[in-house]
Amino acid sequence: MVLLELITGRRSMDKNRPAGDHNLVEWARPHLKQRQGFQSLMDPKLGNISLKGAYKVTQLARACLARDPKARPLMSQVVEILKPL
Repeated sequence: MVLLELITGRRSMDKNRPAGDHNLVEWARPHLKQRQGFQSLMDPKLGNISLKGAYKVTQLARACLARDPKARPLMSQVVEILKPL
C-alpha cells in the first residue's frame, strides 16, 4: 500500500475523489495489470524519473497487493528489489 501511495501521490481512501476512485487499490488494479497502464498511475509531482525503475516499483506494488497473502513477497524480498532503485 505504501508503495502505491508513494507512486500515485494518493491516499489509500479518499472520499473527495469520484465514486469509483475512493479506494486506491481498486482504482489502481486495472492499471497495474497493463505494461503501459502503469504510467497513468504516476504522480506528476514525481517529475522526471526513470520509467524502468517506476515500472519495477509498480510491479512490486502489484505483487504486494496480491489477493492471496501467500503470493505476496516477503519484506526482505521487497527490500532487495528496492535497493538498486
